[in-house]
Amino acid sequence: MTKILALETATEACSAALLIDGEINERFEIAPRRHTNIILPMIAELLADAGLAAQNIDVIAFGAGPGSFTGVRVATSVAQGMALAHDLPVVPLSCLAVLALGGARTHDCESVAAVMDARRQEVYFAVYAVDQATQVATCLEPDAVGAPQDVRFPAGTKCIVVGAGAHVYGEQIAIMREPNVTLVDDPLYPRARDGLMQALDAFKSNATVAAEFAEPVYLRSAV
Repeated sequence: MTKILALETATEACSAALLIDGEINERFEIAPRRHTNIILPMIAELLADAGLAAQNIDVIAFGAGPGSFTGVRVATSVAQGMALAHDLPVVPLSCLAVLALGGARTHDCESVAAVMDARRQEVYFAVYAVDQATQVATCLEPDAVGAPQDVRFPAGTKCIVVGAGAHVYGEQIAIMREPNVTLVDDPLYPRARDGLMQALDAFKSNATVAAEFAEPVYLRSAV
């Protein structure tokens, strides 16, 4: 019975989720600048509800970025601390992949352009193909940062655009939009539950890392 804890704090949203033998339990809150105060209580509640201690977890997954500099550091630090304390493997997840997985789950689409607000009139963006059966995302356009007009889409494939970046910069993104692309004006955030199956796939494939190698991904030097 595989037990996976996932953490996501890269945006205004803060979440933690626990996967136990296919069953998901999650804590999620929109909480700007409060991530450091609420992420540990979220984890404690999840473990208590499941009757588990931290050492009973098989692997810890976390949103490694891109995202808010401080937010990404929160998830990284908590994941590293728990993994080091209990000798657990870690799965760093792309926050854009997690967002794409959430978009596919919410809007029932297999090709998703994930767009996050990077401030400074820029966005973080990537395109992922999501296997609806396994809830695992495969990268089609790699994680990048740039102007909203730089967002790229797969040619000839039905695709949706989701995320707070799409919500804020929808007009600019729409200028470059292909006929096969639909922009969803919904400030969707990456959330921990959507990374659980991606983490499980990595765990089963031995694609985990040791805690000391779990590093944040910023895409630029300051956020």
